[in-house]
Amino acid sequence: MDYLPQNRLKYSFMGKNSQDIIDIGFDLLKKYPHIFHGFHRAPFYNDEPKIFQYNTSFKERKNKGTEDAIASGTSFSQTSALQKLFGELIERFSLSDDRERPLIKNKKYEKSKMLSPLLFLSFSDPQIKRLKLKKEEYLYANYSWVESKNVFIGNNFLLPAQLIYVPYKWERMEPMLQFGTSSGAACADTLETAIYRGICELIERDSFMVAYLNKIPCRRINLNCIRDLYINDIINKIERYQLEVYLINITNDLSIFSVCAIIIDRTGLGPSISVGLKAGLDKRNVIVGAIEESLMTRSWTRDKVILGRNLKRYKSRSDIRTIEDRAYYWFSPQMIKNLNFWLNSDLINIKLNSRTTEAQESLYKIAKILKDKGVNFYFAEITSSIFKDYPVHVVKVVSPELQPIYLDERYKYFGKMRLFDSPEKMGYKPKTEEKLNNIPHPFL
Repeated sequence: MDYLPQNRLKYSFMGKNSQDIIDIGFDLLKKYPHIFHGFHRAPFYNDEPKIFQYNTSFKERKNKGTEDAIASGTSFSQTSALQKLFGELIERFSLSDDRERPLIKNKKYEKSKMLSPLLFLSFSDPQIKRLKLKKEEYLYANYSWVESKNVFIGNNFLLPAQLIYVPYKWERMEPMLQFGTSSGAACADTLETAIYRGICELIERDSFMVAYLNKIPCRRINLNCIRDLYINDIINKIERYQLEVYLINITNDLSIFSVCAIIIDRTGLGPSISVGLKAGLDKRNVIVGAIEESLMTRSWTRDKVILGRNLKRYKSRSDIRTIEDRAYYWFSPQMIKNLNFWLNSDLINIKLNSRTTEAQESLYKIAKILKDKGVNFYFAEITSSIFKDYPVHVVKVVSPELQPIYLDERYKYFGKMRLFDSPEKMGYKPKTEEKLNNIPHPFL
């Protein structure tokens, strides 16, 4: 752990004037209308909580089709919603632009300078067998590689590029370690903040998947004990529309405060279950972030159902392969009972932090906690050159140990030991792969 205390400014971004992300976003819309366009405030239903939600479209570097990608920002604060929107816009565009870093293409794993692909393989031995593959095929296949740094010690390593870029252009015969997602990607005005946010996103998803698949009876946060006017106000605004708010403390053995916010709608008009996740050292920000994320897809889901006129019926759970499929699957109020192991759990009182910490201090604290627990993180800085004149950093953070989230029920990730070890460390009886929760998770 000597690296971080002695070089806490190692990743600091110096030399560019501070510029608000909102100003940057509007400047990008003006300067590059052929790439970034369609900025608008999303319409909302009259019977939904009044929240600021902004969307804009952009052309991904890799996407040769006609459909643009979408970035969005959702918050009860207009300023926060716009900050989230433009942060996501810069993040997602950079994720799709692999021209910015030299890729070593079509090369086999070399122990001296590359991280083993097997560290990131997310399928269990039985799953690999069903796919009619062998671990040796994953280890000795040809991959594209990209440079990364270890967050703790700063050493350079090469990572399989498929873990970094989304969408990713697969090389011929390159085996899939994981499906490409934006998990661990983050944009910020300093490198420390971006890395910290990327780490927290990986933790929130690890905490959620471990708890959900093992049906751990995580305790509900007592809403009456929260002494914060802003949080109390947004909960009241939500409950005004016959919606129920549950905050599930999914903090696990990593000891990083993590919350799963669940919005329950029993009316049948909107999605019965809406989920938001957040982890971090600032409990207030975690709670607010989780609640706001839980509202992000409600109107979108209602639109999909109305346009589709009918809810899809799935003959098999393995038919759930997209976010839309998952939204349809959880729409009916009949699905609520599948979360009773959380909705009916015991209450817990929490106390919010007395002060917030700077990003550099937060990164140092969280890195120390996680290194002591044997969890490693690597990051690649992937900021697209189109943003070179702006004080922004985009990173993709990955961890070999943490449990990733999956969205395709045909390819569940049962290959990480934390899925089975973490519950035991928290005092729960570990489940076998066959006994894990077989109801597709509700996170979109």
